[in-house]
Amino acid sequence: MKGTHMKIRQVLAQALVLASMCVALGVAAGAAATDTALAPMRGGARTPVDPRVNLISPAAGTIFAPGDTINVVVELMPPLTAGNTVGAGLKGLTHVSARWTKDLRFAATFRLPPGVTGPLEIAPDFTDEGGHTFVGASIVVGVKPAGAPQRIEFLTNNLFLNPKGESAQLYLSGHYAWGGKADLRSSLMGTTYTTSNSTVATVSGDGSVQAVGPGWAVITAANGGQRDFATVVVEDPAHPNPPIDLTDQVAIRRGPMRKESNPRVWRSDYQQVTITNTSPLPLPGALFLAVTGLPQDVMQKNDGRHRLQRPGQGLSLLPGQSVTVDLDFLNRGKAAIAYTAKVYHGDAD
Repeated sequence: MKGTHMKIRQVLAQALVLASMCVALGVAAGAAATDTALAPMRGGARTPVDPRVNLISPAAGTIFAPGDTINVVVELMPPLTAGNTVGAGLKGLTHVSARWTKDLRFAATFRLPPGVTGPLEIAPDFTDEGGHTFVGASIVVGVKPAGAPQRIEFLTNNLFLNPKGESAQLYLSGHYAWGGKADLRSSLMGTTYTTSNSTVATVSGDGSVQAVGPGWAVITAANGGQRDFATVVVEDPAHPNPPIDLTDQVAIRRGPMRKESNPRVWRSDYQQVTITNTSPLPLPGALFLAVTGLPQDVMQKNDGRHRLQRPGQGLSLLPGQSVTVDLDFLNRGKAAIAYTAKVYHGDAD
């Protein structure tokens, strides 16, 4: 189990790096395209917030659409005067200069370009007579595409995390009838996230997943009536999780028993078994079928453990999906073959 999960973790780590690079490249390329995602807000060193300049409008969390006009109102606090140069920065887009309206208030307008979507950070600022610029507290609004997405999807649907506080960011995109797509990871875009097991993993309103304890969970993202899933396995590679029984979440259908035409001392019996995920959530790999309770004169290879290959080499068995496994029994007697079959999350080795 340790070796298999280590390989899976390495592949998924590379996938997450590529996913983040794709998002970054998409933002850079989108600046000249009609389908533009706003640059994600970044951490790191920031200009100290100056309480003397404040953004009055728009309010934090306001939702706009591409093509809408944003009315920006900035207010200065005494002893500042109306003689200062005032404006606001729209992160990833532009900076607008504000004109004086009354008292210590200034106003500006900005029309959102077509195709611009995502969270948008707006920060007020002023410049004094000495040419020094001071920035006030910023707020974040959302720019949401018109209409509901036809389909949403995570860039990766499987996460493997260490229980010692490891975290990962999920990237969610939406595909629209007009042919474009948008970054929907933020809750400001109307996306909601839920976790099936908060004792294993939690998820923030913007798709950041935090490992809590060993086990597995499913993160569900929903937007505009569409859903997608990401499975999260939390496991310490040095101390693999024990197998988890998933039998109550699948249907196991046994095919007819076929017998070897020219039996030797040990006769071979063959049977194909189909496993279908009957739960509303994906079942994370690795998965295996365990066969126990065979008659005394009947044997199987691999101690009766059979690794399940998910459809399309996926890492999870999606709701309604099925996999098949061929069982080979070595039968030295004449007793009918009967056994107990169970499905587990874990490694068959």
